[in-house]
Amino acid sequence: MLGGSNGGADAAETGASRDGAGIADRAAVSGRTVGGDQAHRPGLEDEQRAVQEVARVSGPPSEAAETAPAYATHGDARLAALIAEALDRNPRIREAHALWQASRHRAPQAAALPDPVLAVTQHARFPQTRVGPQTTVLSVTQPVPGFGKRALRGQVAAKAAEVRAELHRAQRAEVVRLVKRAYYDLGYVDRALAISREEEELLRHSEVLARSRYAQGFGQQADVLRLQAEITRALNRREDLRRRRVDAEAMLNALLDRDAAAPIRPVALGARPATAIDGDALAASGRARPEVQAAQRRIEGAEREMELARRQRRPDFSVGVSWGHVLGRRDPA
Repeated sequence: MLGGSNGGADAAETGASRDGAGIADRAAVSGRTVGGDQAHRPGLEDEQRAVQEVARVSGPPSEAAETAPAYATHGDARLAALIAEALDRNPRIREAHALWQASRHRAPQAAALPDPVLAVTQHARFPQTRVGPQTTVLSVTQPVPGFGKRALRGQVAAKAAEVRAELHRAQRAEVVRLVKRAYYDLGYVDRALAISREEEELLRHSEVLARSRYAQGFGQQADVLRLQAEITRALNRREDLRRRRVDAEAMLNALLDRDAAAPIRPVALGARPATAIDGDALAASGRARPEVQAAQRRIEGAEREMELARRQRRPDFSVGVSWGHVLGRRDPA
C-alpha cells in the first residue's frame, strides 16, 4: 500500500514538473512542421525546416533530456541512492538509451543526399570515335530526390527519434516504480517479521504460564494446546514473510543489476507524510506520460510518412559528369 500511494504522488510530481516545458516545445515543433508543410509549396523552405528538425533531434542532448526528473523519496536517503543506482545500472534503461542514441544519429542520415555513384569503364575493344579510339570512361553521378522528399524523410526519422526518447523516459519511470515497490515491500516485510518475533515471545511466555497453571491444577490442558497452535501459526506466517522477503530482494537486485542472492540489510521505513493529490495536476501528469507522448509522436511520424508516400510519384533527378580517355588516331587522315 505504501508503494502504491507513493507511486501516484511521484507520477503527479514528475508529470507536473515537465508538463509546461514539454507542451510548449511540442507546440513549437508542431507549428514548424505540420503547419509549414500544409501552408507552403515544397521547395527550399521544406529543406530548411528538415535541417532544423534533424539538427534539433540529432544535436547534443538538451539539459532537460539528460537531467533525471526529481523522483519523490520523501527524504529517504537510502531509497534515493537505490533509485540513482538503478537509473545508472539497469540493463533495460541502458538498452533504451542506446536505442534512443542510435535513432538520433540516424536522423541526419535520412535527410542527407544519397551516396554518389562513381563508375569506371575500361573497354576491352576500343570503340572508335571521331578523334580516336576510346579506352576508359570515368563518371560521377549524384542522385537528387524530388523536392520535399528529403525534408519529409528527415522529419520521419526525427519523429522516430522522439519516440525512442519518450520510451527511454518511460523505461526510467517504470524502473523507479519497481524499485520503490520492492523497497517498500522489504520495509513492510521487515516490520512484519519484527512484529512476528514479538508475537512469538508473548505466546511462548503465555504458554509457560498456562503450563504452570495446568501443573498446579488451576488451568486446563486445552489452554496449553490452543497456545501451542497459535505459536505454530506464528512460525508459519514468519516463514511466509521470509519467502516474500527473498522474492523482494531478488527483484530489487535484478533492478540494480546485482547478483540475485546479494543480501540487502533490513529496511526501516520512517513516517510517511500525508500526500494531497490534486485532481487537475494528476490529469495533466497523465497527459504528459511518456507513453502518451510516444503515441503522439508515432501519429505525427505516420502523417509525415503518408505525405512522403504521396510525393513518391514525383520524379527524382540525378546530376553527373563523365570523362573519357581517347587515344590519338593512328590511321592517316
